[in-house]
Amino acid sequence: MTDIFRDKGTDFRVEYAMTKPAWYVHGIYGTGVGNNLAYTYNGDIMGHNMGGNADDLFCRISKDVPFLSTPYFTSVKAGLEGDYQMHPLTDTPSGVAKQGLTEIAVDLTWTHADSLTFLLKYEFENYVNFDNVSGDTQRNHIVTLQSNFKF
Repeated sequence: MTDIFRDKGTDFRVEYAMTKPAWYVHGIYGTGVGNNLAYTYNGDIMGHNMGGNADDLFCRISKDVPFLSTPYFTSVKAGLEGDYQMHPLTDTPSGVAKQGLTEIAVDLTWTHADSLTFLLKYEFENYVNFDNVSGDTQRNHIVTLQSNFKF
């Protein structure tokens, strides 16, 4: 369904995912020599950051903001997103706490003639029971500056 807000230039997206405990435990993820596991980068599995045995709910709304446009930047879009993850979902051994992650981000994207874009994004992450350690809270502030050039 398009244009649910009856406001051209507004996009809204909701995504939900739930992975089972068997996700990412296939032998291909555990093969390799020593600590060099297949399909990993620096010890992290290449796949969704929620991993296996987890829930993830993501929402994003973005809106064209024409009053920020300039003769050079033909389009400017503002975005707001939130993400909540919880894992593991199933029973865990004693001493292993369920980790929760809440992320909130705001961003602006400037576009020139569909060939050049600039993105400025601020994201706040709040982990509860970080690395499944009860009571360990971690907070991160992330600033992203990105440019893309299509040729």
